Amino acid sequence: ELVPIYPLPEHVRFFDLQYILPGILVLLITGGAVWLIKRGNFLLFTAWSFYLVTLLPVLGIIQVGSQMAADRYTYIPSIGIFVLAGAGVFQLWPRVSAYRNGALAGGLIVGAIFVYMCQLTVKQQQVWRNAETLWSYVIKTFPGRIPIAHTNLGLAYDVKGMNDRAMAEYEKAIAINPALEHPYNNLGFDYYKKGRYDEAIASYEKAIKAEPRAAAAYNMMGMAYRFKYNRLRVPE
Repeated sequence: ELVPIYPLPEHVRFFDLQYILPGILVLLITGGAVWLIKRGNFLLFTAWSFYLVTLLPVLGIIQVGSQMAADRYTYIPSIGIFVLAGAGVFQLWPRVSAYRNGALAGGLIVGAIFVYMCQLTVKQQQVWRNAETLWSYVIKTFPGRIPIAHTNLGLAYDVKGMNDRAMAEYEKAIAINPALEHPYNNLGFDYYKKGRYDEAIASYEKAIKAEPRAAAAYNMMGMAYRFKYNRLRVPE
């Protein structure tokens, strides 16, 4: 159930199982790595250290963005885990193949894991097929939690010319967090395209209130004023 973006939890309680169990797991892996060092085996310690060091910048000690985590955070750290898995197969293979039909059984197990991973990859590709499927999946997984998902889904609808559906998504993003600039900006542009200049101006004003340095909002509000008053001007 991988999701492109994971929102910050609404409530954080130190003694929740979702924090305690991973903490215990980290301690066990670290303890096991240190124990293996004493026995002259540095492989787990090396892979685990690589994982922790490369994951450190995105652990949230210094929060960047509105997300708690993202799948992309593990791309580089996971290299250590897969190197460790490959080394494990390499070391176990001679022992397994020494048994009768051991090579066949080991090959079937590895093949089954490979097929399973391929199936998961195909499933994940359906999520990433396009912007509409991607952000719809995020909204389905975390309903009412991620305003940027609604904003991006609205943009996907706008590209298809489905402006009414896009505007509905921008309204949902605003309902979740009224202090964001982009939903107001995008909503204003759709009003502008429909010739509803007063509503467009009102949306741009809210975008500027959310972000006073929103140059695009100032520019588009000026365009809305221009077309509004040109339309109302009495010809000479």
